[in-house]
Amino acid sequence: MKADKRPETVPSEAIWDESDQDWGVGKENKEGVKIGEWNYWLPDGRLYLRIVFDEYGEEISETYFPPAHVPKDAVWDEDDMEWGQGERNEEGDEIGEWKWWLAPTGHLCCHTFFDNEGNMESAKRYHPNGEIAMEMSYNSDGYEIRNYYRCTQETEEYFPDEECKLKGVWKASRKVGVSPLNYNFYNKSGELLDRQDVDFTRYVKGPDSETAIQAIRRYEKVIKTIQKEVDITEDFEEDLELYWKPYFYKQISEDELQKHEISLGIVFPPSYKEFVVKYGLLIFGKESQCNRKMFLDYETMTDALKDYWNIDVEKEDSIEAKERLNKVFIFSTGDESLQSVYYHCLDFNTLNKETGEVSIVNFNQDEWGYFIEDERKEMCNTRGFDKHIRILVDEAIDDLLSEIE
Repeated sequence: MKADKRPETVPSEAIWDESDQDWGVGKENKEGVKIGEWNYWLPDGRLYLRIVFDEYGEEISETYFPPAHVPKDAVWDEDDMEWGQGERNEEGDEIGEWKWWLAPTGHLCCHTFFDNEGNMESAKRYHPNGEIAMEMSYNSDGYEIRNYYRCTQETEEYFPDEECKLKGVWKASRKVGVSPLNYNFYNKSGELLDRQDVDFTRYVKGPDSETAIQAIRRYEKVIKTIQKEVDITEDFEEDLELYWKPYFYKQISEDELQKHEISLGIVFPPSYKEFVVKYGLLIFGKESQCNRKMFLDYETMTDALKDYWNIDVEKEDSIEAKERLNKVFIFSTGDESLQSVYYHCLDFNTLNKETGEVSIVNFNQDEWGYFIEDERKEMCNTRGFDKHIRILVDEAIDDLLSEIE
């Protein structure tokens, strides 16, 4: 917004500040630092703020002036930058009807009712143009009913945008009695927004016979279906490409993989080797730093614990424990935050000598002791890498669909 015309109430020497959207007048020292008293006027010409600076430019005091429509008995709250009007009980709790007007414009921003103990009974918040931003009450069972609304003009009032990936959202209605918080979303006509009744049932869980590449293709179909048939926001459309969609980011030759086998003293399981040689190294999301990112910098769990967490397995436990963890090879990072799962590993303690297959295990540095338990040595009776990718895809699809529910 630009100040096209100086209001009559604004002094001629006042200077327009484009960033703060106000007129200001006062003194400056030789270095251009504000000193003494400064007064500020809004674009409509109303004096709304006075700041006093010391000789070094440090703020001494700040006074907001309420517009004429704010009641004279309304009390200024410096923390919330608003004027409030209402009564308090002997304990100082707000009771009965309360209203608040937000600085600097002084628009009515909140209208709330409390009981005599100070418990909130109902509330409404308003956008600067007077449209309702939020309304809250309780149903007969004592559950909170809360709705948020967008505004036809620019506003700083809260709306749970981050919870919805669908277009055309106007209203967000918090689901009653649900934890963690969740919402139903509606368009301006009051119609419930959903994923257009697209049936993802056939994609949710892969069969036991599914190979790794079949699982990846299943996941890609889910993403393409969402992009084609669900009315998602442009931001979420971009997020799908950047953080969800699987990519093969590096091709690997059989000779290159064989060099690693010789160096490590192992033979990679067929399901893993076939996948890597034919398709390459995989990552979920091309802009992700570590989301299920496969790599060739193989390392035993023993070395990883020592290098990154200063844990000496032999000292902490036993030589046998060290020998077991020396057979667990890290080949991929875990989840994006590296909280639930830090690494995915090939566990050669589970080697099936007939098939050459091993189980894929998840590693979290706080749970390394589980890997030395006898039950963790159970022989692998499946194509371990295929099963691993199938499980990852099942989890990824479940997480992705929850984003558009």
